[in-house]
Amino acid sequence: MGELAADIRAGSVTTLLILGGNPVYDAPADLGFKDLLPKVPFSVRLGLYEDETSTLCHWHIPQTHELESWGDARAYDGTVSVIQPLIAPLYGGKSLHDFLAVLNGQSSKSSHDLVQDYWKAQKADLARFDAFWEKTLRDGVVADTAFPPMQVSLKSGIGEQPPTAPSQGLEIVFRPDPTIWDGRFANNGWLQELPKPLTKLTWDSVAMFSPKTAQRLGLKSEEAVELKYQGRTIVAPTWVMPGHADESVTVFLGYGRTRAGRVGTGAGFDAGWIRPFAAPWIGTGLEVRKTGAKWALAATQTHSTMDGREPIRVATLD
Repeated sequence: MGELAADIRAGSVTTLLILGGNPVYDAPADLGFKDLLPKVPFSVRLGLYEDETSTLCHWHIPQTHELESWGDARAYDGTVSVIQPLIAPLYGGKSLHDFLAVLNGQSSKSSHDLVQDYWKAQKADLARFDAFWEKTLRDGVVADTAFPPMQVSLKSGIGEQPPTAPSQGLEIVFRPDPTIWDGRFANNGWLQELPKPLTKLTWDSVAMFSPKTAQRLGLKSEEAVELKYQGRTIVAPTWVMPGHADESVTVFLGYGRTRAGRVGTGAGFDAGWIRPFAAPWIGTGLEVRKTGAKWALAATQTHSTMDGREPIRVATLD
């Protein structure tokens, strides 16, 4: 992503194809992808939803869901599985295979044919490919594709380096949200209603502090604070979390969406706005300032948000 951003700034990218993902929203903020994407002369996005990235592209192509398309995938141990669709595409979407086939001059082939042709080439020595294919679809995995286990040993010197001196400011930790992940599920009202582990919060995100750190800073849960990190600032609600590490603040990605859909747009704050490219998961030097405002957090909902009405007790600044 860093190299891509540099190439766009240099004017060397004339056509950009974005296959899934939502970099305008979730790329590290200091890359400035929201400002860079409009500078590309021609951009195409293949995605499940018309979101923040699609809005800034010249073309948006609807993508099939994983349950609507053929494909294959490899598990962590190397085992290959052939993905079979459960339903036909509901909205005429195109899979990644379909999209790449058009670019490769194979627009007449379906994703099923493309996957099958690949495995025909891999199993060219088989007398009966049909028998292999039927067995693979029935079993769900391609037989004997797991990688052999590797023998590893610990490098010498690991753990012998003295710890570095802590820098000024608090530690900040970025984590995907427990229910809506990196924001891709923000428009799913059922997941928004699902209480977060430990906190039982819904429809919102927080900046977590340990009781000791919160006491030192004079903070209580549901206070609005400014989080300043590497020149960028956001406002977030606090949550005092017993068991949390001292002198550390955890924020969760996935909220603050500006184009997520019917229920996902506008909920919570965007922690990704202060997330840097060089240290996207953890860093030091966070500054915290009290604003004096309160932030009402929703722990439960008293009526369904799936009927088009606004959910009650969503986060608001007093």
